[in-house]
Amino acid sequence: MPRMLTKRELRRLIGNIREIDDPTIELLHSLCRTKWFCNVGKSHPRDFLLCRVKTWRAALSRASSLSNVRGPLWAEVMLASKNQRKVRRLNIVRAKAMQAILSSAGRWSGLGENKAENFAYFRLGEDVGYYTGALLVGHAEAILWWQNVVGFYSEGYWPCGWSGSYPGGNLIVY
Repeated sequence: MPRMLTKRELRRLIGNIREIDDPTIELLHSLCRTKWFCNVGKSHPRDFLLCRVKTWRAALSRASSLSNVRGPLWAEVMLASKNQRKVRRLNIVRAKAMQAILSSAGRWSGLGENKAENFAYFRLGEDVGYYTGALLVGHAEAILWWQNVVGFYSEGYWPCGWSGSYPGGNLIVY
């Protein structure tokens, strides 16, 4: 298990980005304490609302379907940020949040042997970065979406795909 990052180490890792405020550092710090993917394949209290897959291979095969939701939502967040300079800052914030999460998971500098798990860690970092960016801009729909997605990660699952057309449909969880 990788060493837990302190709030001070998180702040240093993220650097001098004024947009990442103390509540965002708190969020990242709490997420860094998560035991990622410890419940994959296990039942969840909200199974009746979800589509489920049972293996890493099945989860990986559905992963591209989530891009159909993530991409347009992130585009809306960038449009809501109003100008090019803010979009650049937003992408820096997203990248730094992703780096913080992957560093805390021990996955920033190296990968494990499981290809699907490596991809899941990459998606985890991306989704936390997107969530941080949505919080920064205050885009309500994107905040709710990524809050739900990041919630499954923090419970030890992998929200790996989407079934149906957004906003209808269901999250696919492993």
